[in-house]
Amino acid sequence: MSSTHNPPVHVNISSLTLIKVVLVGLALIFLWAIREIIVMILIAWVLSMALQPWVDRLQRWHIPRALGILSVYAAAGTLATVVIILLVPPVTTELSSIATNFPDYYAPINASLANIRATGESFGLSAAFQDAMNNAIQGVAELTNGIYSTLSSVLTGIITLVGILVIAFYMTIDQEGIRKFAQSLSPISY
Repeated sequence: MSSTHNPPVHVNISSLTLIKVVLVGLALIFLWAIREIIVMILIAWVLSMALQPWVDRLQRWHIPRALGILSVYAAAGTLATVVIILLVPPVTTELSSIATNFPDYYAPINASLANIRATGESFGLSAAFQDAMNNAIQGVAELTNGIYSTLSSVLTGIITLVGILVIAFYMTIDQEGIRKFAQSLSPISY
């Protein structure tokens, strides 16, 4: 029986390779840390590309680019405001209708719950029901903490929106800047 002997394999990793791996790892960590900023810039770039034809048309009518961008922002803000104004009254009316008619809805629900409670007690489920009610009360108490986090999220969203609009404004002001940036990302044939 002959046995084949494989020679040992030696792997040499240079210090330059290790440094490159560490630098790539640090770059990925850095990009992960600033991912929200990168997303803001990408959204602003897309918004700027969408604004470009409108602003170009306004510029052909001898309206300065900055004023054209601001007028497009004003038109979009006005449109959003009109939509909100048109939607808030019906939603408010429906919510107030639900609030006014809640006693009418509550009585049949309460009667059904009384039947369920009686059935549950006959099967010994009243302790589980009490635990569920305690959990519901605890959830309502935690809701107040959620209000503060919701308010914080809304304010963060508003600040992010303003940041995106400002970045898009400056990207759109430079007429050739966006085209040069897009050309640097795309192949030469396009």
